[in-house]
Parts: sequence; structure tokens; C-alpha cells
Amino acid sequence: MTTRAEALAAARATFTHAGLDSPALDARLLVSHALDLDALKLVTEGDVAVTEAQAAAIDALIARRLAREPVSRIIGARWFHGRRFRLNAATLDPRPDSETLVEAVLTFVREAGAETAPLRLLDVGTGTGCLLLSLLAELPAATGVGVDISADALAMAATNATDLGIPANRVTWQQGSGFAAVSGTFNVILSNPPYIPTADVADLEAEVRYFDPVAALDGGLDGLDFYRSWSRDALAFLDNALGMLIFEVGFDQASAVADLLQTAASSDKWQLRTHKDLAHIDRCVSLRTRP
Repeated sequence: MTTRAEALAAARATFTHAGLDSPALDARLLVSHALDLDALKLVTEGDVAVTEAQAAAIDALIARRLAREPVSRIIGARWFHGRRFRLNAATLDPRPDSETLVEAVLTFVREAGAETAPLRLLDVGTGTGCLLLSLLAELPAATGVGVDISADALAMAATNATDLGIPANRVTWQQGSGFAAVSGTFNVILSNPPYIPTADVADLEAEVRYFDPVAALDGGLDGLDFYRSWSRDALAFLDNALGMLIFEVGFDQASAVADLLQTAASSDKWQLRTHKDLAHIDRCVSLRTRP
């Protein structure tokens, strides 16, 4: 009978042969998930036999991964900024690059000395809620509003808030397009909008093209549609005394988005910044009140 260690090795070999980018990691995560084990037990108790039912479960997960379904979608969750977020078909799969936005906001708040202030945050196109909820978890006095066009995405975000222990009186979920359902002013307005040019969507890797919702990817002809409209709309809701508007951008879009924000701001009270990710790519562009 096959042992856990043998099942893990077989999965790793299968993924390696298929040319997947991270065969060892994928194998460990999926076999652990199928066996309902943590990674440590999978290794330390590798000589335990796998039952027929468990072997069938492992094979089913392997087949899904070979069809290029992302591991996070198979498992139903992704770790982001040190926390676990559930996802569904209506939400974008959170990416590590997006942690740049969270760090940029936290830096802004620290520089303003406002870590314990009752800040108001707005996340447009919230999806899993990973951006907004990561910030609320770090800023205990802050409250937030997450907006999304999808009711299914908002339901997932609300589930994540509960999982993370964010109380209902600190976060509100609103269904709507862009800023149509928004009222009041906010200290931080953030968004990771769709920014892939329409013609490029079909060329994305299979894990993205077939499993992320197209509505969260397609940014129009040049990928900038949402930045054009939301750059103008956002400033009407941004606090003039202590405010930051920040967008995640595609790898070659920082300059164009910076121009759009500069035009929308039309005032020297706002400071324009770009923020690099760990690969030293300009990943976010922001407007903020000057220190």
C-alpha cells in the first residue's frame, strides 16, 4: 500500500513532468489538503499508509492542478500579508504583489502618526477583501467600506472578515459599480482595478485566464479605463486634511496612471508617489496629502 511519503513523491514527479513552476510546493499543499494534514505531519508521519479513499482524493486534486487550476482555487484559500483569505469564482486570486499597496498605506499612516486614529478606509473592487481587511487588522481604530459589483464577492469578503475576527461595526460591504454607492469622505481610498488590456486577456497564463473572473482583469482597450474614471471620481470622497488615494497598476502602467492622477488632482496640496514591489517594479501609484 502507498505511504504518505510515496504519494507526495509521486505528485511531485507528476507536476515536474507536466512542467509546472512549483511542483514540490504544489504537491505538498495538495497532498496535505487531501489528507487534512499540516505540512509537518505530512513529513514526520510519511510512513503512514494512504487509504484507497485518500488516494482517490489525492488523484482528483492532481487532475485539477494538471488542468491548470491554481492551487489556491483548489484549496479555496490564499495566504496574503500573513493572513488566510478564502476565495471563490467571483473574486480575484490575491497576489503577493498586491501586498505592496498594503505596505504603502501603512507607511503613509505611520508617517502621519495616525496608527491609532479613527481612520476611514474605502476599497473599490474589494473582491476577497484582502486589501481592506489586512489594513483593518493592522489599524485597530480604523473602519472601512468595501465596494464590489458582485454580490458573491461581497459574501466572500464578509466571510473573510468573520474568519479574521473583524467585527461587523468596523466594516461595511456595499454592492455597486465604482463610486456609485459611496457616500462620505475617507482618509484612504484604495483599489486594485482591472488593468489588463482587452486584447491581452486571451494571452494570460491558463491559471489566470480560465479561473480569475474576466471582470476583475479586463481594463479596456489599453487597460486604463478604470483609472480614467476612478481617478476623477475618487477625489470627491478623499479627506483633504489627511488623505491618500492609491491604485495598484500593471507593470508598465505607472507613468500613465501617474499622469491621470496628476491631472485629476489639479492642486499642489497633493503629493504624487510611486511604490515599488519586491521585484523593484512600480506596482502602485498614489496621491497623498503632503506631510
